[in-house]
Amino acid sequence: MTVTQKQYSQLAEMGINVWKSRAEPKNSDVINELSESSRVIEITAESVVSQRVFLDVLRSINCEIGDINVTHNTIDLGLINWQFSSVQSISFEHNVLTTPELSQISASLELKRSLWNTLNQKVLS
Repeated sequence: MTVTQKQYSQLAEMGINVWKSRAEPKNSDVINELSESSRVIEITAESVVSQRVFLDVLRSINCEIGDINVTHNTIDLGLINWQFSSVQSISFEHNVLTTPELSQISASLELKRSLWNTLNQKVLS
C-alpha cells in the first residue's frame, strides 16, 4: 500500500510509525498532493450557516448548528466532514464530503441532485 507524504505526516503526528522507502516520490504523487491542497477553498462558519442548502443538509443528517466545528477549512458535522473545492463535482471518500461552494450548488440543479444522491447513498444509508 502506498502512503502519500500527507498521509505519512498525519500518521507520524498520531504517533503511528510507518516504514518509508528512501526512494524519491513519483512526480505524479507530488503533483496530486499539491493539486488536492490547492483545490480546497477557505471557509468560515459564518459563511456557510446562512446558506439554505447547508441548513437543509444539516437537517437531513440530524445535526444542529451548535454541533458543527470548522477547522482546517473543513466542517466537522460529527458523522462526516465537509470541505469545499474548486472542482465542479461532488465526492465522498473516507467520510469527507467534498463539494463546490454552496452558492454554486444552489445555482445548479445537477449539483443539487448529485449532493442529495451522494448523501442518500453514502451517508444516510
